[in-house]
Amino acid sequence: MTSYSEFAKFYDAAMGDMSGKIDFLHKLLKESAPDAKTLLEFASGTGTILEGLSSGYKVSGVDLSEKMAEIAKKKLPSADIRVGDMTNYDFGKTFDIVLCAYDSINHLQNWEQWCALFANADRHLQSDGIFIFDFNTIKRLEWLSDNPPFGRLLGDDYMFMDIKSEDGRFVWDVRVFEKEPDDRFALHEDLIHEISFPVNQVTDEVAKSFTIEKIVDAKDLDEENPNWRPFLVCRKK
Repeated sequence: MTSYSEFAKFYDAAMGDMSGKIDFLHKLLKESAPDAKTLLEFASGTGTILEGLSSGYKVSGVDLSEKMAEIAKKKLPSADIRVGDMTNYDFGKTFDIVLCAYDSINHLQNWEQWCALFANADRHLQSDGIFIFDFNTIKRLEWLSDNPPFGRLLGDDYMFMDIKSEDGRFVWDVRVFEKEPDDRFALHEDLIHEISFPVNQVTDEVAKSFTIEKIVDAKDLDEENPNWRPFLVCRKK
């Protein structure tokens, strides 16, 4: 999994305004678990989603990247933010909701890790708890890799991104050229790896431990290709 060692400090600027995505999640959570009080996010990153949901829940998070978790802790000093592998990290407590949002699961590089994540979500949920996750489908990742490289400004800095397919795996080559005081640019580069599996393979595995209450497409986030990022709302059996 990617450490985001170089990209972490530029991550929030690269993601831009996340309010629409947070509102989408908040609505989904309230519809699925209206009485929930506690929430754990796997791959909580810089804490932007947790920060957006923190007014309604007591939030916790775990992320593999120390640098991302460090940023999250500054945003949410009272939250329980930890560094660890989301496939096996044990908080030693259970939650009303476990969330793994915005293609975080795609960073797990083999099917065994995906299955381990589902099992870890099950372990961390209270009876009748809700697990919500989404993933980039194979079709979406193929579409992204077929597109040309692109770049955009991040304030005074410049980001370049190229997504390539390599034997069924997808590598996001992210480069940020950071403007320095002398007007030169320092290069920061991370390679972000993603993989996906057929939707029916994912749903069959999840159904072993959860009741899949609904699969929501991301039409509110991607009007052109709404079915390419399915959100699964799952209840612990």
